Amino acid sequence: MTVYPAPPKIERHPLPPLPPAEVVNSRNHNEVRYDPDFWNLEYGPRRWLERVSDAELVTRHRHMVRNMRTFVGPRRDAMPIWWPESSWYWLRRDYITRLEFAMRGLEPPVVPEVDVPQGSPPQIKNPNVLYRFGQREHMLELASGRVRFTPAKSYQDIENDEARQDEETAKHAYSAGQHVRIILPDGQEAPIIGNLKASVSGPGYHMACFVREWDAQFLQAFGDTCVVVHDIDEFARRVGEAGRKVFPGWYWMDTNVEYFDPYERPPGFRLRTAISKDFLFAYQREYRFFWDQLDAGPIDGVQYVDIGVCSDILTIHARDGTPP
Repeated sequence: MTVYPAPPKIERHPLPPLPPAEVVNSRNHNEVRYDPDFWNLEYGPRRWLERVSDAELVTRHRHMVRNMRTFVGPRRDAMPIWWPESSWYWLRRDYITRLEFAMRGLEPPVVPEVDVPQGSPPQIKNPNVLYRFGQREHMLELASGRVRFTPAKSYQDIENDEARQDEETAKHAYSAGQHVRIILPDGQEAPIIGNLKASVSGPGYHMACFVREWDAQFLQAFGDTCVVVHDIDEFARRVGEAGRKVFPGWYWMDTNVEYFDPYERPPGFRLRTAISKDFLFAYQREYRFFWDQLDAGPIDGVQYVDIGVCSDILTIHARDGTPP
């Protein structure tokens, strides 16, 4: 029997109260799952971040802190530990990331606080809305009913904009190389130097991205104005109808983005290029409208879908929450 050394002791952040019993017991989990002692036992034998480079680990830690500032709080404490918007989800992953630093004899770097820009949310009674943040001229265009769809492939070419730069046309996940065996046709085992990378790619798609919650920091990341979609289903219906002329034969869909940890995915999780996104971007809480090419003909460049007058379902707001 393999005996693993005791993990190093690291700082433990204060933990919130446990979620309700029915939440804790979802997916056949129990209270043990919410205990750092169990996280030690869970990570030690598998150590799925062991072959991640120091630089990648630093990046992971930095994004971890960014997401914790968004998701760890009383409003999210009652969510299950496997849900990416749960306080527990991020507390566990932060602990494991810092544990990997300690196993290497390293200290995670200090991540400085971010100045939150001043901005007031629009006064909205209905919580089931979407926000799109951007420059005033572009948001005025959207509020008038002209919806911009950007090719997914263009996002990976954006420079010096971490909030937008992402490889949208391919998604990657990793299996810890030390736990994977590859047997060649001659019966010999192939050595694995790093981790086993699995990639999924698909045909091109065009998308329009919104966020599900107000966050003043988006005024800094994306622009100084926001448009609010007050009726998501009706907005999707109008865009779907009008967009068929712009994207003939393309598949139309709107959905929440599914955030995933590329180094620790839940059983049965399936990567999908247009829906799945690295969990480091989870703080964006994205809702996506997109046209997927599938077997239709290609369409290049930014496209616009005009849905006409839509003041009944869209409103525009300046930084202070008032109409611009």
